[in-house]
Amino acid sequence: MALIELLPHRIRKKVVFKTCLVSDLPGDCWIWTGAIGKKNGYGYVNWAGKSQIAHRVVYILTGHSIPPRFTLDHQCRQRPCLNPDHLKPLTLANNVMAGEGIAAKNARKTHCVNGHEFTPANTYRVPSTGHRNCLRCQQIHNKARFTPKQVLNGTAKAFIEKFL
Repeated sequence: MALIELLPHRIRKKVVFKTCLVSDLPGDCWIWTGAIGKKNGYGYVNWAGKSQIAHRVVYILTGHSIPPRFTLDHQCRQRPCLNPDHLKPLTLANNVMAGEGIAAKNARKTHCVNGHEFTPANTYRVPSTGHRNCLRCQQIHNKARFTPKQVLNGTAKAFIEKFL
């Protein structure tokens, strides 16, 4: 029996099949044509007396389970897709990193905008945000920021050394 046949008719009738753009995933995308969230683009279905995210409902109805505190990653990158073969349970942090958002793109960067490699010795993490700063760029900025007199009398040295 095909997985789609496990779904109730009221859900099945709101699914259209589209060719998946990710070549290594099995089968077509099952695109939800019912209610779509305006802010997040995910499908919603009324199930068990309340509005729920459609791909999570379908994933469970097709015999899969979602571990506690896990989300489902759309490996096809199509938010309205319900195909359980295109969904993978991940922690929220791993799901974000698997995506194409700003946080994921920045986390995958290996060099700063000036070409310096992000290594443990060359990277400062801002404690309040976790953002990475290139220490070499900070050194260059600090040297340009201080006057030669400040550098000579040591005023700049103490400031610069806290970034080393």
